[in-house]
Amino acid sequence: MTPIIRSRKDGPQSDGVSSVPQLVWSDNRNHPVKVNTTLQLGQNGNLVLTDSDGTLVWSTNTTGKSVSGLNMTEMGNLVLFDKRKQAIWQSFDHPTDYLLPGQMLVSGRKLIASISGSNQSFSFTVLNGSLVSSIDTNPPQYYIASSRDDAQNSPLYNFDGRTFTALQDPYTSQFIMLGPDGHLRLYQLDAYDWKQLDEVMDSYLGNCGYPMEPGSRMFTANIYFLQSSHYHSLIELSDTTYFAFEINFYASSNMWSEGTKIEDCKAACLSNCSFKAAVWSKTLRKNCLLLYEVFSFKDNWSGSDKTVFLKVQNFAKAQYQPPIVSQRKQSRPLKVIVASALAALMGIILSISAWFVLFKKRTLSVKAGDLLDLAPILPGILTRFSYNELKIMTQDFSRKLREGGFGSVYEGTLSNGNKITVKRLNGVGQVKDSFLTEVKIVGSIHHVNLVKLIGFCAEKDIRVLIYE
Repeated sequence: MTPIIRSRKDGPQSDGVSSVPQLVWSDNRNHPVKVNTTLQLGQNGNLVLTDSDGTLVWSTNTTGKSVSGLNMTEMGNLVLFDKRKQAIWQSFDHPTDYLLPGQMLVSGRKLIASISGSNQSFSFTVLNGSLVSSIDTNPPQYYIASSRDDAQNSPLYNFDGRTFTALQDPYTSQFIMLGPDGHLRLYQLDAYDWKQLDEVMDSYLGNCGYPMEPGSRMFTANIYFLQSSHYHSLIELSDTTYFAFEINFYASSNMWSEGTKIEDCKAACLSNCSFKAAVWSKTLRKNCLLLYEVFSFKDNWSGSDKTVFLKVQNFAKAQYQPPIVSQRKQSRPLKVIVASALAALMGIILSISAWFVLFKKRTLSVKAGDLLDLAPILPGILTRFSYNELKIMTQDFSRKLREGGFGSVYEGTLSNGNKITVKRLNGVGQVKDSFLTEVKIVGSIHHVNLVKLIGFCAEKDIRVLIYE
């Protein structure tokens, strides 16, 4: 990773946040690098993170942008600047799951929480003049929306409709973090450690206003999506609503129907196998919310204007029906069935016997050394040496050059005085195919940059290649 760390005093862990010093920004956080990694600011102005094996992991993509230096500000912002001290690139423009005091979040940028234990991720961003939090499903489901008016009296942040800015407390150190549970919280450093101070937005929501809080009525609809709607039915949950029904006005248009009757809302849910539930209201303009993913439901304390329909599998209709067998086939004589079974068994026995004979014959041929007789394949090109000849040429394989997983390489000398390299392969079954391929291909290629294969040895389980 590429962490930017603000150093603090040592202290115990608290509230799920690591002890100080606290990590507040990192790039490439889901793919940490190994030891001996290099972070380098090149003369071309690009800050590059290179893994220990030389692989490019991350960069600021600032090549050719007149970068003259790098600086870490007192606010925790990593800045690449030009000769006029103007920022060319800064970490404040690339937030992860933290916001430091003075750091601004604008439309198009977002905080993205670390993946939770339930494999869900949350985000916080500026959208259509509001601050919104969403769970990153497809399409996203929103559960918090705060307008510019809501932010006027907040001591924690400023929001002018376009930019969200975390405020600085002059008497202490703070940061804002979007947690893996979807909560946006303020943390403050006391004498020993970081402590959770407050919910940053909409603390009035309570636990039931979040998608996956412990103790909430959470449903997981397991549905066979390729089944026809004929095999589905809906369970009606009266006086119940979805945890963020109204806020999901921001959701994708194909999740909503306007002015829909309750029967039409139910039919829309059943007609599309991707929908897992429907929430209907008799008072709102957008009154039918169709859900691709289902999270928390809650009691509808404000009245009985909303109803949830949860899609379930109708097992009574979907169970398998065996094919109808004619009465004539059911009454076939038992002796016909037994005779057919015995015939099939005899066929299996004969097949196994034939395979065993062929396998035995092939094994004997390998032992005789005839399996890889390559003389007919490349006549006049390669020389076939005997194993005894190779022992003489290599002085009984006494001059080893190197050893690898394929086998060992030895130095040898032909009878005419020419030096050779002898590669002796380990095993038979593992190297048979590669041996044959190398003899066929390499033996027929002649190139100035390719060591020439001049011969081979194939006796019993011995496989040797001879090169110039």
